[in-house]
Amino acid sequence: LVLIGRSQENEKIKENLRSLEETGAEVLYLQTDVSNVSDVKGSIEITKDKADAHDKALTRNLAIGFTGSDVSMLQRFLINAEVYPEALVTGYFGPLTRAAVQRFQREQNITPAGGFFGPITKKRMLNLIRLRSISF
Repeated sequence: LVLIGRSQENEKIKENLRSLEETGAEVLYLQTDVSNVSDVKGSIEITKDKADAHDKALTRNLAIGFTGSDVSMLQRFLINAEVYPEALVTGYFGPLTRAAVQRFQREQNITPAGGFFGPITKKRMLNLIRLRSISF
C-alpha cells in the first residue's frame, strides 16, 4: 500500500516500487490528499481520546452478575464488534453478554475464551478502538 499525496513522488520510492513489481509483488496505489496533516492528526487524536475515555470508564473486571454503565459500554462495543447479535444494552452482564465476550475473545485469539472481561480483553478492545477498526 502506497499513499501518494499532492507532492511529487520521491524518485527513490518510485525505484523501490518498480523493484517490488519486478519480483511479482502486488502493489496497491491509493491516491489521497495527505497534504493537510492537521486533519489526519485531528482524527487520530479524536480516536485516541475516545479510547482513553473508555479506558478510564472501564476500571474493573467484568463477569456474570455485574451491573453498571461500564457493562453498558462493553455491550455497545460488542454490538459494534458484531459479536453480540442480541444487541441488548441493559447494563447487566448476563449469559448473553458473556457469550458475546467469548465470541470476541475467540476472534481475537485470547485464551482462555471464558467470557471474563479482564485486562487482556480490555487491552485488545482499546487497541481496536485506537486503530478505528471498531468504534462505538
